[in-house]
Amino acid sequence: MDCGSQKYMQKIDFSDQLNRLALSTQLSRWIFLVLLISGAWIVGRSASLLLPQEPSRGLITSHTGSLVQSPLSEGQSMDSVIALHLFGEEKSSSTVIKQVSSEAPTTQLNLRLSGLVYSTDPSRASALIDSKGKEQSYRSGESIIGTQAKLVEVQLDRVIISHRGKNESLLLDPPKSKNSSKTPARQSNNTNRSTRTKVAEIASTPGKLSDYIRISPVQQDGEVRGYRVNAGKQQQFFEESGLQANDLAIAINGYDLTDKEQAMQIMQELPLLVDATVTVEREGQLEDIYVQLPQE
Repeated sequence: MDCGSQKYMQKIDFSDQLNRLALSTQLSRWIFLVLLISGAWIVGRSASLLLPQEPSRGLITSHTGSLVQSPLSEGQSMDSVIALHLFGEEKSSSTVIKQVSSEAPTTQLNLRLSGLVYSTDPSRASALIDSKGKEQSYRSGESIIGTQAKLVEVQLDRVIISHRGKNESLLLDPPKSKNSSKTPARQSNNTNRSTRTKVAEIASTPGKLSDYIRISPVQQDGEVRGYRVNAGKQQQFFEESGLQANDLAIAINGYDLTDKEQAMQIMQELPLLVDATVTVEREGQLEDIYVQLPQE
């Protein structure tokens, strides 16, 4: 190969090297530009993740489901939210007892209310009714033997019975007729009422309070003065308790028995009592007697 040919080939090789270098440089610039843009995006994304985010007000999705949130308008009431009872409904702390009117006329049936157990819980209330010489305990809804009547409700001083579709009252202490006005008042208030059957037969564990104490209401001028106390079936217990026959009980555990509301309260508690402090009037003096039922 001559000298001219060699020089020509060297020029071609040099030109190729320059072209390759230029191409390599251009490619490097593009790669650098791509890397720069990618780096800037990554930095921006990282910065956005570090900044606090406002709660989303749109559609929230998760693996458990989705929820569409919509802020309440200014005029929208919270009543609709409260009505959802998100934390459950509040239960009433007390039960309202609907009581049949005590204005029901006195029954003309030949019945005698010997005693009663009063309670705001109708299932625990009962009445001791004498029908045609047969005394039996009845609860609300039960038919009275020998009659077409049934017991509707037990109240503090009477019971309401349903007779031929009408409500009638059977009083524990019925008012005296005009003819009885000839009877001396003292005899009416003391002798008759002290011999009445117990006003309540209160159940208690292990025995019944009425097995030990018999009580009957004493009224004066239409108002309750207290409850006459006498021995029940267990005469020995009554004598050992410190009570005396014909004591007039006017309070139990501080509850005033002459006040209807307080008397109703203690009547509800009596089934659970195994002891009590009874305030009695004896010969014009007040005495507190602690009474405890025998534990078997």
